[in-house]
Amino acid sequence: MKQAFLLFIRQFRRRPVLHLISIGGLALGVAIFTLIMLYVKKEFNHDRDITDRNRMYRIEFGDWCVVPPAIGSYLNNRYSGIEKIGRFYFDQNADVFCNNKHYRIGCFACVDSIVPQMFNLKFIRGNSNTALSDPASVVLTSSTATMLFGDSDPIGQTIKTRRGVLVKVTGIVADPDDVHLRFDALLSVNILKQWFDPTYLDSFHASNFPTYLTLAKGVDPSVIEMSLTKDLMKNVYKDESEHNLGLHLRPLDDIYFFNTAQYETGARHGNKEVTLVLAAVGIMILFLAVINFVNMATAEALGRARETGLRKILGAPRAILLSQYIAESFFVSLFAIFFGLIIAWLLLPAFNLVAGSAILLRVPFYLVLLAPLVLCILSGLAPAIVLASFSPVQAMRGSLVRGRRAVILRTALVVFQFAISIALITGTIVIGRQFYFMQHRNMGFSGDGVLHFQIKGEIWKHKDELRNRLKQEPMIEEASFSQGVPGSMFNTETHTVNDREIAFRIMSIDPWFIKTMGMKIVDGRNFDEQYQADRNSRIILNQKAVEAIGWSNAIGQKFSKEEGGWTLKSANPEVIGVVEDFQFDKLNEPVRPLVFVWNDQSVRWVSVRYDARNERAVIERVEKIWKAWEQEFPLDYKIVGQIQQDSLQTEARLSDVFLSMAAVALVIAALGQLGMAGYVTRKRRREVAIRKVNGASEVSLLFLLYRSFARWVLVAAIVAVPMTIPLVWRWLDNFPFHVAIGWLAPLVALIITLIVSLITVTWHGVKAVTANPADVLRWE
Repeated sequence: MKQAFLLFIRQFRRRPVLHLISIGGLALGVAIFTLIMLYVKKEFNHDRDITDRNRMYRIEFGDWCVVPPAIGSYLNNRYSGIEKIGRFYFDQNADVFCNNKHYRIGCFACVDSIVPQMFNLKFIRGNSNTALSDPASVVLTSSTATMLFGDSDPIGQTIKTRRGVLVKVTGIVADPDDVHLRFDALLSVNILKQWFDPTYLDSFHASNFPTYLTLAKGVDPSVIEMSLTKDLMKNVYKDESEHNLGLHLRPLDDIYFFNTAQYETGARHGNKEVTLVLAAVGIMILFLAVINFVNMATAEALGRARETGLRKILGAPRAILLSQYIAESFFVSLFAIFFGLIIAWLLLPAFNLVAGSAILLRVPFYLVLLAPLVLCILSGLAPAIVLASFSPVQAMRGSLVRGRRAVILRTALVVFQFAISIALITGTIVIGRQFYFMQHRNMGFSGDGVLHFQIKGEIWKHKDELRNRLKQEPMIEEASFSQGVPGSMFNTETHTVNDREIAFRIMSIDPWFIKTMGMKIVDGRNFDEQYQADRNSRIILNQKAVEAIGWSNAIGQKFSKEEGGWTLKSANPEVIGVVEDFQFDKLNEPVRPLVFVWNDQSVRWVSVRYDARNERAVIERVEKIWKAWEQEFPLDYKIVGQIQQDSLQTEARLSDVFLSMAAVALVIAALGQLGMAGYVTRKRRREVAIRKVNGASEVSLLFLLYRSFARWVLVAAIVAVPMTIPLVWRWLDNFPFHVAIGWLAPLVALIITLIVSLITVTWHGVKAVTANPADVLRWE
């Protein structure tokens, strides 16, 4: 081993640039592979720390991943097969006051006191068994506690929540990074009785509570499903059919990657297909790096041919030579692992930023010891065999001619490298085009130049004056009230129309909202303040709702439900208008049936359309109006168009990740071709010299070398495109609106790869065609 190390040092000193490129390419592959695998491991580790996760389920009603609050209390202690039941209610962007200062909490989770134990939350301070036993208690995550109290002890401190309800800090938990639920603080679910109504938790109709249960050991979930369905249909939902109720239990392990739920709250999801694709990309990049090393080591082997031949003539057995060359590869692999981990550590902050993750560089020690050996076998065995198999006579004569099989293998390796590069570049282009398309397609409304803020505090007392005061500002074109805005908040209610049960998005607006948002009425009319009947008992549908119902003419039609809902209170509302479909959900979701109703009791948001050229001045004027009536809560506004763009964060991160991976793959492939170009130009140096003696120009000789490498890239494209297109189509099918793949993405990928290929060939080609033919042919 000592002799092998000395030989490695000697070879490194002889050709430091070649070795640095070789080790650098391998180290870069190791770094990217490490980061991607740590990310994949973290994705698949969600909810893995929960002790009873194999026995935990979420109650769902069809497409609804949220159920009424009374379901949890109704089932509690009712079935011997159910050990625990935990309910969640999520209060997003909650305003709190602490030490007379205002703070915005990203998400309050109001839960049953058993929830910390069910989800094995890691308590830094406090007791998980008693932390939420008092309705006036709160458990903070570590980051929230730091935000509110800094370095002070938070235990026993009080926080003022909505409606002035005071709660006391009773515990601190670690941030739940590996739990599919997202929250910044835990409150007792009983606080909702003070926030809303003493009977709020007794409702069997307001579906807004994710509810989880832990089954006893050995209990079959399908048996519990049947029992729950029969029980609820008999005692609660007597008019529902079993099909319409659709009760089922979703295993906890399936929730994180279940990202197609229509009605869900408080959960964060990963994309299993994308995660597996990233894992495959990580493996391919490592293989690219290994292939790069193999090609460069094989090219270097030609330079060591005489050394190998001399050692064989002096009696060195092939086995000894093979072991020594493998040992040299081991040291290369060891250095590559070492520098790869350093590169991974340096790239980690950027990777976390691009991927939207929070992974830590924690690699088990046994992997650090095992990895160089595995990498050595992968990358060093082929070059070592090549070196050890040289014929002494041919090596000393300098006339090595490798077998056809070896040439085919090296060519296949280079083709594989560029095929992966072309595939990744094609995927990156398509992802980027889809991201751009979603950002710029017609949404059915104009969100730019519209700001949106919630009515709070003293503003409620002046709500009627607020719109008039805003309209008096010369830079404000229109102002309106609503229950939410596109990309923000909508309720969902199921109503029977034409003997069809349809889930409608329901939203309260006023007569000025449609104009404020730049929407278009395609049939009928808008709400009119001159008609009292327009309030609550008349509605406006979108085109999708009319299509779902099956009406040819919706104006004047009525719903046939016997009772109203929470927002749509009228039992038989009349349709007075149809608005053009617009993207009111996230940009990667389909347009669903929507009902606009004018219900003054449900509106709590203000939308203001203004001259976009004077945005800063408009915001200052709105803040001044706000402060005239409300001093406690600051104005918290958003630009409506930005709300929709924020929903594309996953697609934006995916685009950035694939762009980065494609760039890395292309760099590694270029390094691999650099080695192959060196091998080919050395092998053809006599041919080039003879052609030059016979009058061939240097440019024609350079194009001769270009032609062979260009063929490899074309073959790589022929291999890569048929494999890439089906995968890209499958990803695009996740979007209700998407671009066509076309021929542009593969063509651009091919051109980029060709350019990189020609640049790498030029590195060795110029030296080959400018060499003195006498120096090359003197051995002849």
